[in-house]
Formats: sequence, structure tokens, C-alpha cells
Amino acid sequence: MKIFLERTFSAAHCLRDEGLSPAENEKYFGKCENLHGHTWRVQFEVEGQVDFKSGMVVNFNTLKESIDRFDHGLVNDIVKLPTAEHLVMYFMKELKSMELFSYVRVRVYESEKAYAEKEWSSK
Repeated sequence: MKIFLERTFSAAHCLRDEGLSPAENEKYFGKCENLHGHTWRVQFEVEGQVDFKSGMVVNFNTLKESIDRFDHGLVNDIVKLPTAEHLVMYFMKELKSMELFSYVRVRVYESEKAYAEKEWSSK
């Protein structure tokens, strides 16, 4: 069975790699090197077997908690270089580690029209 969840959170981040020179950071990240905020949107799609004791593939609250820990915080405190791509990989790793799903799709919107996405399947 497939489960879908979409959540938004508001948080700040800056794109700066301490291993790069100031000129390199400016080249790669431009004005995004400075602290700024977004209203991020995250979509999860997972597929797994329904647990007949709970009646669920996964408790929606478990999925919500994965996203909500970012709300009104500094994303850099959790993800070192918080690009949309790295956030997708962070969530993907977390969902796969639950070992509940045969399919996972994660999409992270940094703005209304800009997102990164990754899919994984054990099939």
C-alpha cells in the first residue's frame, strides 16, 4: 500500500562550505551564501505492507516528526550543506533506515517552483 504525506516548514539556512575559500563560496552559492529563509515543502511517498496489529504501513506522526524537527530552526544545524538535494538525501536515508518500505520517493521544494527529488525501490 502507498502512503503520501506533504508538510511545510519555515526555516533558515545558508549555503556555505567551510572547506572553500570566500571566493569559491561566492562562485558556487552567490547570495544564498548569506543567511536567509524559506517556506519549504516536503513530500513523502512510501510503499509497504500494512501491519495488521496497527492497521498502518507507518504512523503518519512518525513521518511528520521527521519533517517538523526543522520547523523554525536553522537547517544547517541538522544538514551541514542544506541544499534541496542534501535535504532529499537526508530524508531518504531516514526513511530507508526504518526498514518498512519497498519504495520511497522524497521531494523537497525550496520554493513554489524549484524542487529536488529522489526515488528508491527494493523491487
